[in-house]
Amino acid sequence: MGLQTLVIDRSTTNISVVKDDAAIEAARKVISGPIYGIVGIMNVLGINYLGVIENAAHVGTLNNAKIYKITNVNMLPFRLGNYSQQA
Repeated sequence: MGLQTLVIDRSTTNISVVKDDAAIEAARKVISGPIYGIVGIMNVLGINYLGVIENAAHVGTLNNAKIYKITNVNMLPFRLGNYSQQA
């Protein structure tokens, strides 16, 4: 499977998954590296934030499945002008 990018249109807050490299390059990137998962969507004072796992450390294995510890989460606002580096 090729790379896919989660795109949030920050003017409409529509969410989509994009596979088109040209569309991805044209979008303004908030995070340029990989994300390991999504914690969820939180609404604070009427502003939606997407919680993304930016880093995780392998801590063990259980029944041949890797277990990870979340080491960094970032909260990204859907709307422009509300971006904070760390939550």
